[in-house]
Amino acid sequence: MAWLGHLYANIRHIRPGVWCNFLLVFVIAVSGNVAAAFLFPDSGHTLFLPFLAAAAVFFVMTVILYLNAGRFFIRSLRSLSAVPSRKVLIVFVSEQQALASDACVSRFPVTLTFPGRDDRTLSGDLECDVEEVLRDSRWSGQQMLRAIRTHRDTLERIILVGSQASATDAFVSLLTAYKEKGGLRYGARTSVPVDFEDFDAVSNVLRGEIGRLRKEGYVDADIVIDITGGQKPNSIAAAAVTLEYGDILFQYVKTGGDHTVVAYDIGIHVPAQHS
Repeated sequence: MAWLGHLYANIRHIRPGVWCNFLLVFVIAVSGNVAAAFLFPDSGHTLFLPFLAAAAVFFVMTVILYLNAGRFFIRSLRSLSAVPSRKVLIVFVSEQQALASDACVSRFPVTLTFPGRDDRTLSGDLECDVEEVLRDSRWSGQQMLRAIRTHRDTLERIILVGSQASATDAFVSLLTAYKEKGGLRYGARTSVPVDFEDFDAVSNVLRGEIGRLRKEGYVDADIVIDITGGQKPNSIAAAAVTLEYGDILFQYVKTGGDHTVVAYDIGIHVPAQHS
């Protein structure tokens, strides 16, 4: 009877939303049969106990299939040879990336001060700043600028997800300055601050932003999430969320070498049958 205990333990961890979907299938099947019996009494269609039993068996088998989905469907991670240009970029901004609180980021030139290191002065030319001014800089905020530069020609929305409002506010001002200088077509907006170590909270914030973007008319194929900034939990959460939306990609800016931007696509496929 050990298998019953294992099955019960797995069933306990099914989210309430999933149960609602299972029950919806069962209710539709039963109500459809009842409706047919009453609407078409002369058709000979009646509600039989065997049908209810069959519906119950179908419900149980659906739950079992869900619990064993990993044996039938495989999640794959595919690295794309080129990063497709997208209209919307969602990017994480951490406190470690933040600009100095006394830095004037409303207009260029913007001087970045780093204790014990050389200062860097941004000109407002995004390409020049990324490739020359910040080439050998250790400022982690440059990764966000590189992520933006990749989609600069198509971007219509930049959404900053920060662990604290102080970090994202400074970057909103900086990106607005780039927009006014002509380096960007659009500025940026922020989401609500979120704890980067809270997997569920990060996931919910991303789902909320994606829902708003859909209401604005964007489709999943317009969106990419940059997971470079922040910590590991928020990066994992972002990658997992893209699995829920078929065409949303996530990307990562390499922190060394030529700082290449790499895009990834998580998919689901049926495993090949081996003879």
